[in-house]
Amino acid sequence: MSDSVPAQRFGPTSGTVTGVLGLVLCAGAAAALLVDDVSAAHVRTVLVLLAVAVLIWAFMLRPRVLIEPAGTLLLRNGFTDWRIPLASVTDVEVRAVMTVRTSDDGRYQGAGVGKSVRQLARANRPATGGGFFRLGPPPAPEAPGKPKPTDQSDADFAAAQVLAAAQRARDLGLAEGPGFRLYAVLEIVAFAAAVLAAVIAFVV
Repeated sequence: MSDSVPAQRFGPTSGTVTGVLGLVLCAGAAAALLVDDVSAAHVRTVLVLLAVAVLIWAFMLRPRVLIEPAGTLLLRNGFTDWRIPLASVTDVEVRAVMTVRTSDDGRYQGAGVGKSVRQLARANRPATGGGFFRLGPPPAPEAPGKPKPTDQSDADFAAAQVLAAAQRARDLGLAEGPGFRLYAVLEIVAFAAAVLAAVIAFVV
């Protein structure tokens, strides 16, 4: 038996097509402006498009939920992330975003996995429950890339796998502890630089 937690990646469960389309449109518009004429007005517009592209990437394409072999859960969001010891995870609720609760009463949210308005409306019907997953006994973690059950949504599958990985972490005797915040330095710096450059271009 492996002495680590199988690595898995989930999300983003919505907005991927829109995000990719947004990046393509930003890149296409910027290229068209620069090819047409490298004027001050066009440079300003390109800088604004760059800032918009960073936001699209950060909030629509970057978010993920990652189960890490070291026994931690990474909730990757736009500009900030949460890394949580899997052994501490007790509950997972999936609505518009994934909410993870831990044994020390911590509450952490990840935007990488969530449900659409239609899925939430369906989940709120009495026959199907509200999308809340509580520990024990969860299914064994699936190998990366293994298909999910056909009758289960991507969001529910991700929640079940997080709880399964949490149980696996406890079985291995991995340490519990509070989650801690991380910052997406690259995205923050890129956005700040684009905004600052745009402001300077408009002022000068």
